[in-house]
Amino acid sequence: MEVQNVENTKYYPEKDMEIQGGRIKISTALLIAAKNGLVKAVKKILDDIPVSIHDKLLIEKKNIVHVAIEERQSEVLEEVKKRKHKHWLVLREKLDADGNNALHLAAKQSKYIASGIQSGTIMQMQWEILWFEYVKESMPPYFISQPNKKGETPGEIFTNEHMNLINDCDNTVKDMCGSYMVASTLVTGSSFSVSFQNIHRFGQTFSISVLISFLFSITSLTTFLAIYLSRKVQPKGFRRSLPLKLCLGTISFLASLISMLVSFYAALSHDLHPQEKYKPMIISYVVVLSPVALIYMFTQLPLYWHLFLSSFKKVPKPRIVEEDNISRFFQDSRMAQ
Repeated sequence: MEVQNVENTKYYPEKDMEIQGGRIKISTALLIAAKNGLVKAVKKILDDIPVSIHDKLLIEKKNIVHVAIEERQSEVLEEVKKRKHKHWLVLREKLDADGNNALHLAAKQSKYIASGIQSGTIMQMQWEILWFEYVKESMPPYFISQPNKKGETPGEIFTNEHMNLINDCDNTVKDMCGSYMVASTLVTGSSFSVSFQNIHRFGQTFSISVLISFLFSITSLTTFLAIYLSRKVQPKGFRRSLPLKLCLGTISFLASLISMLVSFYAALSHDLHPQEKYKPMIISYVVVLSPVALIYMFTQLPLYWHLFLSSFKKVPKPRIVEEDNISRFFQDSRMAQ
């Protein structure tokens, strides 16, 4: 339906006027579709009118590459890369009216969040640095040191605009590490105290689970302690180093918690299993204590699982596309007529 409506719209070379931020910007339907992440519409327009790939904003002088990067539309940018290589080479070299290259626009802090991620300063910062690195790999090497009309390089813009977000992430990491260190210390102390008792009388399962709980709790404690005592995390650290450390500490803590519960079940089953009357008691303990691990898994693991996967992604997710983007696109196109 989206593509069919686009085909029936006089989208080129009609112009529409969009007021935003106090500046008038003259745009085409291709750039409107790219801004709103309508990949099918972008593909249809480029297939029907290939020359439209060189459209640019009349005042801002931004082409489709600039718009896709500024609006964090990775899928649109990938679609442009699939076109003729010479078009991509020309478009990526262009500067906007303020002398910004594509890397300058990628360095600016986005007002959006990525689609499919939870809210959180750490994930937002990871997405920001991932976007910057993603665009940097596609651009000429001299872009990183090229100043705009204000004399700012992309690296300077990234540092200045993300300073508050970096500080928020640093405080969040410190608070998170402090909480986990307290919990890991309790598990470590419990496992350590049990290891001095006659653990062999409860069976092999109990002995192994206590040892595993102690080792994983120590791993979690040392990991979070290393993060807590480290200096302020540099922006590049949010790309892979910090997320992987947080994942290691969290998974280790979860493993120590589960091992501790397994040792508790093993001790109960070893002493009480021969007596039939205690079987309901064992089942009740399992039913009551199992949700402790399950609640932790479902509330914490999705966050760290996303951090782990994003650490190895080369193409970042596009920003969240608002539900009314498609209707807004056709409304703007009708206004152009």
